Amino acid sequence: MGVFERAPETGRLHFHALLYVPDGEMLGEITEKQDYSTKKHRMQTTQENSFFAETYGRNDFEELKPAMRGECVGYILKYLEKTGERITYSRGTPAELYADIDKRDVITEMRDFVLKYVLFDDVIDWETDIQNYTAPQVRGYEPRYLC
Repeated sequence: MGVFERAPETGRLHFHALLYVPDGEMLGEITEKQDYSTKKHRMQTTQENSFFAETYGRNDFEELKPAMRGECVGYILKYLEKTGERITYSRGTPAELYADIDKRDVITEMRDFVLKYVLFDDVIDWETDIQNYTAPQVRGYEPRYLC
């Protein structure tokens, strides 16, 4: 679960997220990094993921302890409320959609065996693009959906 936000002072777009990563499935390596926090006006130590650093830039990973769950969910919900976002779950969403996408609708590209796009929220409409979606048949290819 995550939400994009623009920093009030700089306008920098960044992403707050809660991720579930099964043991042994983390992409990249977590390393300790020290840098200067302009917000706190002091040096800070963060845990950075090498895959996310190479792909997206600066990042900060922290293991979620069971006692922190409520606080962390509240943190994400605060940002959802600030930006007027809504919570959308992926259950029932097709793993693949066939659509013409304008490059201005793409936030970023990523490669995970194939090229994938992260799109802005208003690009895909649930009712017209997903709810009644049926994948085109391609030479006997049987579409599979993630649930």
